[in-house]
Amino acid sequence: MTKTLIGFNGSSGSLGSMMPNSLNTVSFFSRANDTELEIQKEFEEKKPDIFIHMAALTDVNICEKNYLLANAVNSHFPLTVYKAASKNNVKRFIYISTSHVYKPTSNYQLIKTIDLPNPQNIYGKTKLTGERMLLEFSKGDINTELIIVRLFSLLSQKGRDNFLLQSILRRADSRDFSYMPGLNNVRDFLWAEDACNKIIEIADSVSPPQIINLCSGSGRTIQSLVEEIFQKRHIDPSELIKNSQNKDEPNYLVGEPTCY
Repeated sequence: MTKTLIGFNGSSGSLGSMMPNSLNTVSFFSRANDTELEIQKEFEEKKPDIFIHMAALTDVNICEKNYLLANAVNSHFPLTVYKAASKNNVKRFIYISTSHVYKPTSNYQLIKTIDLPNPQNIYGKTKLTGERMLLEFSKGDINTELIIVRLFSLLSQKGRDNFLLQSILRRADSRDFSYMPGLNNVRDFLWAEDACNKIIEIADSVSPPQIINLCSGSGRTIQSLVEEIFQKRHIDPSELIKNSQNKDEPNYLVGEPTCY
């Protein structure tokens, strides 16, 4: 698929805010409390060929505290948008899911899309429910192809204050060397700009698989990210590392990239 118009939502989020602004992309502003008719009207007006559903409640702590909100935004809203897209003959619907649908492993191994999902928090559970609702509904749909993209650990300059990157930046700026949990954990990081470019590649791909792990295929410790950020600010991170290292058993969340 080339020279297609790609619609997307979640433009104020840590991922969607990094989508390239071009003649081939158009931002949608429908929200989870809008009706299907309201959402369908936006599709009628903007007429995308492909739609990328990026809107989500991604704050793990907020999801834990408010299951109903997380369920509404992460599980039911995507299906409402998909139905509107299908009624407007959108060729492909890409649902941005998360690596949180998987359980972190106790040793370094690459998680595959065929591995059994086992989310450990409300965020992951509601995103997996969203996947399953879309898969079930799309079985009988001949208009719109469903693609699920499980995005691994995202680093974005537009992340919320309590997201990992922003937390590390704040620690560096305030010279906060107190205990930081999870320093030994290994994650598969992607910068938001790179993730957006890869998602657009998936949108333009001729025949991508239905479920895709979007990741680098290599992990790095959170400690290494702390060291990189602190050193860029000419701050010695050794005190923070000393206060935090070896206090938690490490876990691993690293994916096997899916070819598309």
